[in-house]
Amino acid sequence: MSEKQVKRDLEELNLGIDTKQLVAEYYKKKKKEMLILFLAGIFLFFLLFITRQKELNLEEGNKILRNQGAVGKKEVSLMVRREGKEWENLQLPVEGKEYTKEELEKQCKEIIGVLPQYILGKNQDLDHIVSDLAFVQEIQGYPFYLTWESTDKNLISNTGIIQQKVRKETSLVELRVKIKYKEWEREHSFFVVLEKTKVPGYMISLLEHIEEKESSTRTEDILYLPDNFQGENLEWKYQGRNQGYLVLFLLFPALFLIWHQKDRELNKQAEERRQQLARQYPAFVSRLALYMGTGISARESIIRIQKEYSQGRKGEKDYLQDELTYLVTQMKNGLSEQKAYEMLGSRCGISSYKKLSALLVQQIYKGNYKLLEQLKKEIDDANEEQYRKIKKRGEEMGTKLLFPMMLLLGIVMALIMIPAFTSFQF
Repeated sequence: MSEKQVKRDLEELNLGIDTKQLVAEYYKKKKKEMLILFLAGIFLFFLLFITRQKELNLEEGNKILRNQGAVGKKEVSLMVRREGKEWENLQLPVEGKEYTKEELEKQCKEIIGVLPQYILGKNQDLDHIVSDLAFVQEIQGYPFYLTWESTDKNLISNTGIIQQKVRKETSLVELRVKIKYKEWEREHSFFVVLEKTKVPGYMISLLEHIEEKESSTRTEDILYLPDNFQGENLEWKYQGRNQGYLVLFLLFPALFLIWHQKDRELNKQAEERRQQLARQYPAFVSRLALYMGTGISARESIIRIQKEYSQGRKGEKDYLQDELTYLVTQMKNGLSEQKAYEMLGSRCGISSYKKLSALLVQQIYKGNYKLLEQLKKEIDDANEEQYRKIKKRGEEMGTKLLFPMMLLLGIVMALIMIPAFTSFQF
């Protein structure tokens, strides 16, 4: 919004206050709010940046804390950078610290013919295994207890976890399941194929090196990642993005939008003022014509109307009463009627008030001759204009209600038609 429009809106909403002062204070307040918002955004950026950066960095640069207790194995998303090279992604399975484990609850049973579909997890079939298997111990509806065993625990554990996330070649693994019910026991074998993983050679070697180290230090609380591998220095951090940059990216567009939103809110307030003045115009002109019809001058009539408005005010904002109070105060302070009436029409910014001010100025020089007749015509025109506006608002509301009405009609038709169709017998 232009500064000229802002100046006009402020002038309309603040009677009797120097316009330059109003504009200066308005922009001073806006700049202060923008500065506070900017500083808050910068603070939030640094807070998120530092917090997230701390989360992404490993303990002492190369330490990973193992899961404790029954939490077990975890998958760590890492980024590694060789000396003079770019950062590369690395998925690392880290076993939890080993403890003696016991099975905690019974499991349901399963029929051999349908068992494969329960253990697939996210895999397509048993011949294309790329992610962890779901070794169920119990199936609802059957009294069997299932226990699993992998013949190659370096590839798949007894719990279905794939140990080598990165594999150089396709591997065949036999899985054995014991199906028990009291003294009854049966064993069945499944063969699954672990697919080859496509990963750059250096990363395969690095991951194998770390997995070997991880396997030999499982009784320790901390896994130390290598600082150097194959003669190259390495840096480590967790995968993820620092959200602080997002705040910084959105900060300036937000400041721009809020800056202009303040102007729009001011303009909306000024527009509400003009609409209220327009709604009050017919009643005001009618009352003015009533007083002047008894022989009272325009000046005295306006003073009496202003007193009536002041006495009947209930606390809500009344812009017409404020305008009349300001008008009466100006005339009592020595401003001529002509100038006061002209300024009233200019301040209101509405054609009807400008026309009324012109009629009032005219009667100063020509007297009340034909003024009452003109006021009555003005009342008729104002009422007609008010009727047109109300009719237009009604049409707009009807248009807005059209979609909800159609939606309700569709729901009613569905409530009628669906039971009718379902009652047919084919």
